[in-house]
Amino acid sequence: TMLSNGEVFKSFLGKYCEVIQGVSDTGIGMFTFFKIQNDIQEQFKKALKIAKVSLVTGEACGVLTSGWYRVNMCHYHEYTTQAILAINEQLTKLLK
Repeated sequence: TMLSNGEVFKSFLGKYCEVIQGVSDTGIGMFTFFKIQNDIQEQFKKALKIAKVSLVTGEACGVLTSGWYRVNMCHYHEYTTQAILAINEQLTKLLK
């Protein structure tokens, strides 16, 4: 489940990231840490709100640079996929 969730993340949200670490990058751990590209950080925040998806911010994990988030890749695959697809759908609309 973790690895398949990591692949879904990379497939749909990886293109919006400057950095990806953890499960989606190495297959190690239970989280994916990622930094959204600087020029779309506000749209990403808005997409999360519209999609009704909550992520742990980098600030909550001690990262002082803006744009970092953490996703738990241990949730059920269907649940995680649904959340990732919802974010991707909203972000795609906002970036048009």
